[in-house]
Amino acid sequence: MDTNLKKNKNSSGGWKIPSFLLRMLFLAAVMITFITGIAAKSALLAASEFGSKTLSGDIFYLPEFRAHMDELIENLLLGYVGLEEEDDSKPGALRFRSRFLQQITMSNHDIIYHIDAPELEIQTNHGHITESESGELQLPDGYRIYLYWDGPNERLSYLADNMELSSEAVYSNFTDQGINEERFSQTRFILGVRQNSRYLGPYMYALYTRAEFYHFVLIYLISALAVTLTLGLLCLLTRKHAKTARVSYSHFSKKIWLELKLLVFGLAIWSLYAGYSCWANLETPDYIWSDFIWLPALSGLLFYLLYADIRQNKGDVFRNSIPVKIFLFIKEYQQSEPWHRKIMRHCFIILLSAILTAGMGIYMLTYSFTAFGKTGTYYRYSHIEPLPNRLLLGLLGCLLLIIAVYLFRVYVPIRRFTKDTRAISERLANLQPGFPAEPLKLSERSPLQETAENINRLEYNIENAVEQKNRSNRMRVELITNVSHDLKTPLTSIINYADLLCEEELSAPAAEYAVSLRDKAYRLRNMVQDVFELSKAASGNLRIDKQPLDLAKLIRQTLADMDERISDSSLTFKTVMETDPVMILADGEKLYRVFQNLFLNALQYSLENSRVHVLLTVKDGFAQAKIKNTSREELSFDPDEIVERFVRADTSRTGEGSGLGLSIAQSFTEACGGTFSIDLDADMFSACVSFPLIEVTLPEDGASS
Repeated sequence: MDTNLKKNKNSSGGWKIPSFLLRMLFLAAVMITFITGIAAKSALLAASEFGSKTLSGDIFYLPEFRAHMDELIENLLLGYVGLEEEDDSKPGALRFRSRFLQQITMSNHDIIYHIDAPELEIQTNHGHITESESGELQLPDGYRIYLYWDGPNERLSYLADNMELSSEAVYSNFTDQGINEERFSQTRFILGVRQNSRYLGPYMYALYTRAEFYHFVLIYLISALAVTLTLGLLCLLTRKHAKTARVSYSHFSKKIWLELKLLVFGLAIWSLYAGYSCWANLETPDYIWSDFIWLPALSGLLFYLLYADIRQNKGDVFRNSIPVKIFLFIKEYQQSEPWHRKIMRHCFIILLSAILTAGMGIYMLTYSFTAFGKTGTYYRYSHIEPLPNRLLLGLLGCLLLIIAVYLFRVYVPIRRFTKDTRAISERLANLQPGFPAEPLKLSERSPLQETAENINRLEYNIENAVEQKNRSNRMRVELITNVSHDLKTPLTSIINYADLLCEEELSAPAAEYAVSLRDKAYRLRNMVQDVFELSKAASGNLRIDKQPLDLAKLIRQTLADMDERISDSSLTFKTVMETDPVMILADGEKLYRVFQNLFLNALQYSLENSRVHVLLTVKDGFAQAKIKNTSREELSFDPDEIVERFVRADTSRTGEGSGLGLSIAQSFTEACGGTFSIDLDADMFSACVSFPLIEVTLPEDGASS
C-alpha cells in the first residue's frame, strides 16, 4: 500500500492506520449485524413471545413446537373425548383420531401418550408409562411431561410452563367444537416429550435443530450488536484522524483501475447477497462462523474501501479507466508533435499485439483442456492423436503468453519514456523567464531523471538571473529617482544665481560666462526633470490622464510649436496624414512630449538638406504614426539598445543630446496604452507610435487636444 499510510512520528499520525481499520471493521460489523438480523427474524418473534427462554435452545419454547402440540391436543380431545351428538361424533372422532395417530407416528416415539377414556380401551404408544401407588401416571426416564389431565380429580398440569390450569381453561377453548363435558371430566391422559437431543423422528429433530438455530442466531445477533456499538464508539473517538487516513488511502486507491474497483464492487454485492442467502436458508447452526460469517464481513470491508475512495477522489475515480485512457491517448495523439505521434503509433501496435497474443494464448490453453470428449478423441480432427495435440496446444498457449508478457514489458518502458520525453519537450518549449513553474518531476526509475534535474537547475538559474536583473533595474531606478530629487534643490539655487548674474552689468568675458552658465544650468534642469519623469514611468508612478483626442491634430500642433526650429534647420518635413479625425484614448500632454522628442531626434541626427517624413495611417483598427529620416551617421547600433536610457547614436557624445529622448518616448507611449518601435533600413531611421482607435462623436468645431 502507499507509503503515506505509514505511521508518522507525531501523535496524530500514529492513529491514521488504526482509525482507518476501525471504520473498516465497523462497517463489516454493521453488515454482519444486518444479515444476522434478517436470519434472526423468526427467532426475534419467538423471543418476543417467550422472552429470554428462547436463548436456552429448549424445544418447549419454540413457536412451531407449541403450534404442533396445540394441534395434537386438539385432535386428542376431539378424537377421544368426542362430540355431544353420538351419531355425528363417530365419523368426526375417527377423523381426529386418525390425525392424532399420524402425528404420533411421525414423531417416532419422541412424543408418547397414554389415554384412558370411557367406553374405550386404554390407548398408549409406549409400554413404560406406569401408574404410581397414588394413582398418578409416570413417564419413563428421558421424557418430560408436556400436558397431564387427571379427569376424576379435575387437575390439569401444563408442565411446559410449570403451571396448572383449571378444566374450564382448556374446555372453554373447545366449546365451539361441542366437546362432551361429562365425557371430558371422566377422561385422563398424559403427553410426554423426549427431553434430550437424541430425537428419533425427523420432524422432532428438525424442530430441535430450529430451536438450536434460534439459540445460536440470537447469541450471534447480540454479540454483533455489542461489537458494532463498541466499534462505533471507537470510531467517534477517532473521527479527527479519519480524514487524514482517508486522504492517505486515496493516494493509493487513485492508482487502481476503475474496472478493478467495479469488480471489487461486484464482489461486495455478491458477498452481501451470498451471505443473505446462506443465512436466510440456514437450518443448522454448526457452520455459521466458519462458512458464512466472512461473506457479510467481506462486503462491509469492500464497501468502506469504495466509500473512502469515492469520497476523497470524487471525479478522479473515473480517470484511471480503460475508456478514459483511450480518450486521453487519442487526445494526446492529436495534440502531439510529429515525432511523438510516430512513437505513439509504435506503442499502440505493441500494445495491441500484446493483447491479441495474450488472448490467443489463453484461448489455446483453455481449448487444450476442453477440446477432447469422454472417449479421448479430438472432436474436430478425429484422425489426430488427442494427447500430442493437447500438449501442442498447451505449449503454444504458454509460448504466446510468454510473448505477450514480453510485449507488455516492452510497451511499459517505451510508453513511460515517451511521456517523460514529451514532458521535457513541453517544458523546454514553455521555458520563459519570469514565469516560474513547478519543478519537473519524473519517476526515479526514468532514464531521463537526470535530464529533468538539469532542466530544473536551468530554470532555477534563469529565474535567479532574471531576479537579479530586475533587482538591478529597481536599484537603478531608485538611485536615479533619489539623485534627481537631491539635485533639484542645489540646481534651483544655481539657476537663480545664474539669472541674477545675467541681470548684472558685467564685463564682456564675465557676461559671456554668466550666459553660458545659465544655459548649461537650464539644460541640466531639463535633463534632471527628464530623468525624474522617466524613473516614475519605469516604476509605474507616472500620473496618466487619458482622454479622447485627435492624433492628427496633436501631431500638427506639435509641428506648429516647433516650426521655428524646423525653419532654422536645413531639413524639410513632409507630412502625409488622414483628413478625418483619428481618435485615440491617451494623455495629450505625455503624447505631445513623445512627438516633440521624436522631432527633436530627427532635427539632431538627420542628414543635412534631407527630408523627414511624418506619416499617419489607419489600419486594422489602429492608428500608426511614423517619423522617418535619413541618418547623418551610419546606423550600426541595435534598435533595442537605442531606446535604453542614456544611449545615444552619437557615440562620441559631442552633441547636445542626453540619450533620454527615445527612452522617454517609449515609456510615455506604453504608459498611455500604445506601442513604440524602432525600425532600421540601411541609413533610414524610422520610429513608429501605434494606438487603438476609439469611436467618439466630436462637436462640429472638433476637439482640442
